[in-house]
Amino acid sequence: MGFHNINVYRSYLGALAQFNSQDSYNSFTYPGPIRYLLINLQVVVFQFTRSAVESNILSWLLFLILAAASALLIRSRVSEGNEGIDIAIISVLTLFPVYQRIYTAALLVFVIFWALGNWRLTSAKVSLVLMLPLLLPLVAMTRVGALAGFVKRHNLDSHFLWNAVIMPHMIWIELFLVLILLAVLYGTPANRRPHQRLRLKWPSMRGDLQDKLSKMIHMHRNYNRLQKTETVMHLTYIPLNLWSMRDMLV
Repeated sequence: MGFHNINVYRSYLGALAQFNSQDSYNSFTYPGPIRYLLINLQVVVFQFTRSAVESNILSWLLFLILAAASALLIRSRVSEGNEGIDIAIISVLTLFPVYQRIYTAALLVFVIFWALGNWRLTSAKVSLVLMLPLLLPLVAMTRVGALAGFVKRHNLDSHFLWNAVIMPHMIWIELFLVLILLAVLYGTPANRRPHQRLRLKWPSMRGDLQDKLSKMIHMHRNYNRLQKTETVMHLTYIPLNLWSMRDMLV
């Protein structure tokens, strides 16, 4: 698979191979603000564990928990009236487990679509407000310009709060978004199970079947009566025909 002479699949596999390497700028352990161009869970978790292996394990564990909860809620509570929320949840979840760069946050457009379509909900308004910081190119601003000088003078890049909360703010936004969406889905009434729907519809179905069966029996009886009448008429016609043919027989 390629695009403008670039093998996208091979390039992505190469980036994944460098994901756990400390010497690669594609790694979530790479020193400096460039690692915050990644928006997967490992970037945040690494600030707490300081171990690449533990960061991967904990990130995948958190992802699997969220994915399992999402699957259960989507299966039981998504219907035609709120089907956009399942796509929004899945779009956020795909950003969590493996190598993702900042441009793949475009998938959050499905969350925006859901929020605009459900603007009456407070959670929809909160979701849109929560995504406003995504418009700020914080990583680029901390690499060059006045903000980069401010960070260097005050040695902010050595503070835990700066590295674990402020710089990876996009990942925290993703986490809050998926929790908001799951909370909305949890508050939605559960769909009725198929056997419950059939049980509720069975009396009316049984009545319809009885009516149709009665009509079929009635039609069959009328058909039998008509057949008997035709048989009698045919038997009556035989002597009449013979009587009319008497002269020819003589």
